[in-house]
Amino acid sequence: MTPSFIEAQVADLNPDLVIIDPIYKLKAPRNRDSRVAEIADIADSLNELSRSYNIPVVATNQANRQGDHKGDAPHQDSSFNSDVPVQVRTLLLA
Repeated sequence: MTPSFIEAQVADLNPDLVIIDPIYKLKAPRNRDSRVAEIADIADSLNELSRSYNIPVVATNQANRQGDHKGDAPHQDSSFNSDVPVQVRTLLLA
């Protein structure tokens, strides 16, 4: 599934709210060298969707939060420097 597919559904159904669970299942609009960059593109697309249709878009991340570099950034959770695509558990794009 892609952000453009979701946008087409929003245009057809005119919902009051969009919830995407989980964000990492979406395919990026374009291929990038890293999954983190692809997730950033997806988040940008969802933010634009929210603005265009004036609706809240909530995207969750259910990635494994295991990480072994906690000492590198004590203010971050255990996902810091791991393969987790995004650092936040839930994004509210509105």
